[in-house]
Amino acid sequence: SLPRVFPEPRIALDELDAQVRWTVANQRVDVHFPKVDFANADIAGSVAGHFNTLPQSTNSPGDIDLTGSFKRGKAAEVWRYLPFVAGELTRNWVRDSLRDGKAENIKLRVKGDLWEFPWIRDKGGEFSVSADFAGARLAYAAGWPELTNIAGTMLFHGERMVIQGKRANSLGAVISDTTAEIPDLTHPKDARLVIRGRADGPTSEFLAFINASPVSEQLDQVTREMRATGSGTLNLGIDMPLQHVADTRVTGSYQFAGNELIAATGMPPLTEASGKVEFTERTLTIRDAAAKIFGSPVAVTAQTESDGKVMLGLAGNASIADLRRVADSPWFDHLSGSTAWRANVAVRGQSATLVVDSNLQGITSSLPEPLNKPAGTALPLRIELGKPPGAVAGSDEMHIALDQLLDVRLLRRRDGNKMIVERGGIGLREAANMPERGLAVAGSVG
Repeated sequence: SLPRVFPEPRIALDELDAQVRWTVANQRVDVHFPKVDFANADIAGSVAGHFNTLPQSTNSPGDIDLTGSFKRGKAAEVWRYLPFVAGELTRNWVRDSLRDGKAENIKLRVKGDLWEFPWIRDKGGEFSVSADFAGARLAYAAGWPELTNIAGTMLFHGERMVIQGKRANSLGAVISDTTAEIPDLTHPKDARLVIRGRADGPTSEFLAFINASPVSEQLDQVTREMRATGSGTLNLGIDMPLQHVADTRVTGSYQFAGNELIAATGMPPLTEASGKVEFTERTLTIRDAAAKIFGSPVAVTAQTESDGKVMLGLAGNASIADLRRVADSPWFDHLSGSTAWRANVAVRGQSATLVVDSNLQGITSSLPEPLNKPAGTALPLRIELGKPPGAVAGSDEMHIALDQLLDVRLLRRRDGNKMIVERGGIGLREAANMPERGLAVAGSVG
């Protein structure tokens, strides 16, 4: 029995082989146990050391010097052997979170006046339990993707608990150098779980991790419709109050290269995308990323606005030759050159709106008046694409405005890999009117 160390110090044993001797003199009890071998269903090993009472102390149960070594154990049963100071909350968390797996090379060290336990920062004594384990699962909080197939070490030292994962998996990603720590076990009501980790894997699994965690709700599910191919490296930090999991703080970054990304359904893909995403539990930021769209290079940025909307910024140059490779049209027979453009993609929840602006300088047009222009003349163009209120899934509305000369509005629906125009309006030198069905053209060319 180790009072003040373990909440259930009397542990049931299946096997016991002990060498013990004791003396009693001057109200002091000295117990020496040079070797005690034992085993039960959870653990097997041996301990050695000595214990003596402290008659001069009215509080302390005694002074101990104990060393233990255990050849086998169950990672899922570690909670049964946590020290009293860990508190019920922490013990319950370890019981519910650490699952499966085998432990070996388990070491125990307890030395000092038990009244002073757990000897914070080794002041006045020493307490440590360490073990290597493999095949464990860590379901660290409800609603968060669990870590599986963990191999690493576990350490209880003084007031700290540290799980150091050499390798693990989460969804389809391979995780390395992961640390899960409760820095202070002596204040169970304020206990915090701090996780730091690095993972390499498919970008689709990074999005799946966000979508499967509470971060998705806090980001208004902006990543729910995102699609990606390629891979990258995730660095993640989680600071979780065990009494108030809803107040969890998240910081992280994701470095990727050579990816293909689609920000939302119906949006054009970004190819050969490379850059870094930084995120918290409430924000998402991209700085100075690069990609291609329609075969031309673009600069990519992103940030979360104050209203929770994620704004993706794109800027680049587009040539008529590149556009023809994507969607050939007889109109392109009358156009040549290239022009700068900028675009914003506003993502809120599971919907997105695309706005593209260009002055078309650099484009030569031989189309009939009023669409004829030389390369050096500016002609403002805006293209807007989004889902109108109440629209069914797979449908969108496109609005094209060319200065004061042309106004086009089209309602489209997806049919396989194509978007089919259901109805629309075209206005020449006037605003387009949307008919109930068909295509309406109005205006003048003069």
